[in-house]
Amino acid sequence: MENKKVSVIIPVYNVQEYLDRCLESLIHQTYDNLEIVLVDDGSTDNSGQICDNYADKDDRVVVYHIDNSGVSNARNFALKQVSGDLCMFVDSDDYVELNLVQELISAMDQFGVDLVTCADDQSKLSDTEYDVIKVDEYDFNANYQHPISWGVLYKTALIRDLKFALDLYVGEDSLFIAQAINRCDTVVHVNKRLYHHVLYDESLSQGTYDDRKYTEVIAWQRIVKEFTNRSSEMQKNCQIAFARRCYSGLIKATKQFDVQKRKFMLKNVRTHWKQVISARIVWKEKVSLTLMAMFGQIYIDLFQTAKRRG
Repeated sequence: MENKKVSVIIPVYNVQEYLDRCLESLIHQTYDNLEIVLVDDGSTDNSGQICDNYADKDDRVVVYHIDNSGVSNARNFALKQVSGDLCMFVDSDDYVELNLVQELISAMDQFGVDLVTCADDQSKLSDTEYDVIKVDEYDFNANYQHPISWGVLYKTALIRDLKFALDLYVGEDSLFIAQAINRCDTVVHVNKRLYHHVLYDESLSQGTYDDRKYTEVIAWQRIVKEFTNRSSEMQKNCQIAFARRCYSGLIKATKQFDVQKRKFMLKNVRTHWKQVISARIVWKEKVSLTLMAMFGQIYIDLFQTAKRRG
């Protein structure tokens, strides 16, 4: 595995303040057989020039400039271009530990799997160095759960024909990695914080809840369907994760949010709340979700009022 080329895909859009930090963390990896694929998605700041500057000084860096069409299209475009035996995604405003690639390749080699994940700054770590998980037992609610595409090493052949869904603004990461996991028998999680995901208050995943964020609910609805042919345990774990996303959306949504969407989300909370009680999640979320299942919009209104009052 040591001689395998790793293609690192980085979609780039208006991140001139952070791009150097990201790229420096990659070109100085302890594992150097890399192809760093930068897709400049029509940036209007200096990001495109920064990409070209790195390509000029490091022949492992390959740059493509395309018209702005979103992060999913940029990743899909890059997947068609990569030449590496292995592949991973990095967001251009994030950065990684210098031993990220080496650690993930070592785990992939040691356990003979096609997909390896790692922890980030927000991850809860278990006591073991590795979690080795049979996919029929994979739990998207456990400490090792990894519902995002970055911080993952894939065999390129595993995902070459997969695509990020262009109709999802949030949740496209989750659906992509779920589809990849479903193609495996076993996956491995490295219990080390090797990936640094930078959170911004106004980012798409962190800001005010709106119609775009409802696509996360759609993504998890598709994930539930993705695993319908897997074990009953795996299906249950997916349904719990789906209900939790519905719960989270209802807690964040305002009364101006589409009524039919809120009804659909509440229906799924009520359908799966008994399963959520058995999940490995914090008790406060279990209590809050149970109250939502029992009292519906009344509880949601009270929760949001209390939150606004601090």
